[in-house]
Amino acid sequence: MASNLSRLVRPEDLKSLRAGDTITDSLPGRGKGAILFERKASGVIAASYRYAIQGTRKKVSLGSYKEKPKDAGFTLTEIREKAVEMAMLALEHGDLTKHKNEVENHARLKAIEAERIAAIEAAKGTFEDLLQDYIDDRTGKLDPRTIDEMKRVRGKLILQNTEILCLHAADIKPTHIKELLSPIHKRGSKVMAERMRRQISASFNYGMRAENVVGRTSNKTYAIELNPAAVVTVEHVEKKGTRALSEKELKQFWNTLEKTDRVGPVMTSLFKFVIATAGQRFSSVIEAEWHAYDLVECVAHLHHSKGRSGRSQQKPHPVPLTPRALEIIR
Repeated sequence: MASNLSRLVRPEDLKSLRAGDTITDSLPGRGKGAILFERKASGVIAASYRYAIQGTRKKVSLGSYKEKPKDAGFTLTEIREKAVEMAMLALEHGDLTKHKNEVENHARLKAIEAERIAAIEAAKGTFEDLLQDYIDDRTGKLDPRTIDEMKRVRGKLILQNTEILCLHAADIKPTHIKELLSPIHKRGSKVMAERMRRQISASFNYGMRAENVVGRTSNKTYAIELNPAAVVTVEHVEKKGTRALSEKELKQFWNTLEKTDRVGPVMTSLFKFVIATAGQRFSSVIEAEWHAYDLVECVAHLHHSKGRSGRSQQKPHPVPLTPRALEIIR
């Protein structure tokens, strides 16, 4: 069949094509291009949209012609509709191959940007994440009992205020902090409300600088600009009482220890030894090995846990042993 036949193609025309034969189906309108059908060696009829740009012929695949109902591909009507779409695109954009590459490149860049935004969104830490990050940062630096209390506070907040804890940390406002603390304060736990506020405030202070810490293990970002807990105050916090006994009270304590129920001789000696050594910490006295007490030089080589790093930073604390202290220890 002639390869340059140019008229409205019918199904029987396509059926009569032999391997290597071509036939064209011109689109309505001058310069709109045509559909080129070609029978391949496999027997499949391939359809292409053929058009010209500045005298140069170009071709874009439209798929394969569906010769039988069960065959893959498109009907003659569907191929013509696709060709019309291609003609409109060529009229608007020119080179269809170049346009296709630009569209695909734009889609690829858009997908990359979407992934980047999704990654940023996924890395945004919630209020709950912030509390946990702060606890993780303090673990090993604070006394284990303090860490346990911080975990307990976090767990209580999550249990009672899930919606607020799920918000991004950067979106937390002072009103949210008040919403967390008010129920605790109203039931009379004013000291607990203040302690909770302090932990929350410390967590936000940590979050404001955490992203700039080299070697930080967490991948969460917070973008916190202000500490919402810092501007919240809790009324009637714990009142500081008198932390020392008066001379009269100390004398009474010393003279009545042996007479107190359920206080044996060992505990009596411990209390008196602590008093005789100017009020040393009970834990330091109890935990010291016997060789730490130099009865010749009259010095007790105790150790104190200093700073916020708890037991990990024990410092020597020599304590002079007075005659009264030596009398008790002997």
